Amino acid sequence: MGLLQRYIAKTILMSTLLVLFILLGLYTFMDFIGELDDLGKGQYQLSNIITYMALSMPKRIYELLPIAALLGSVLGLGNLASQSELVAMRAAGYSVQQINKAVMVVALCLMFVAVFVGEVIRPPAEQKAREIQSVAKTGTVGTRTDHGFWTRDGLHFNHISRILPDGKFADISIYEFDINNQLRIVTKAKEAQYDNDSWTLTDVVQSTLDEQGVQIRTVEHARWKSKLNPGMVNIVVVPPEFLPVWS
Repeated sequence: MGLLQRYIAKTILMSTLLVLFILLGLYTFMDFIGELDDLGKGQYQLSNIITYMALSMPKRIYELLPIAALLGSVLGLGNLASQSELVAMRAAGYSVQQINKAVMVVALCLMFVAVFVGEVIRPPAEQKAREIQSVAKTGTVGTRTDHGFWTRDGLHFNHISRILPDGKFADISIYEFDINNQLRIVTKAKEAQYDNDSWTLTDVVQSTLDEQGVQIRTVEHARWKSKLNPGMVNIVVVPPEFLPVWS
């Protein structure tokens, strides 16, 4: 790449970064105002909002980078044209193809940056942001794995294999520990449906561990009292569009 092509690329890149910075500032401010509505909900404090906003920054960069690249290219080339620099380059023998090459180099670089941010940085940052938000708002710890969704509710550890489109849980396992961290009860259910501040479990198999061994009880339906509700799950679960392509 020649000297003038590097100059064009640098001008476009700086314009893109300026536009990206301005857009990030605007969207971050609007997101911050939106999060203030939940300030004081549970243990959700200003420090939690700031941490959540910081971890959400890769998501915003990924979303805004294409717009910033388009506007930055227009502004960069427009600035060169307004100062007659493009005319001078053409007069010096630079072709339109050479100018386009400089623009394409910047576009390719920004594309690789977007892919890196979107597939490497954004997914873990978004999941951590949602975990922090969920813990602060509800006191329920949750995390997503390749084999389902885990939550902690006091001394109960809950594993949900699948979350159905209608908000029901499928293939649930509930592990209840005592204050000495000894496993006491394991409850497995085929399905769970939220109703009146509690869950209705279907096809339940409950195993109780005591000094006599394991006592197994099977019932068709059972009630499950938990802080967990469909709204909390939506907070913690990372939507598919925020997951890397290899997930």
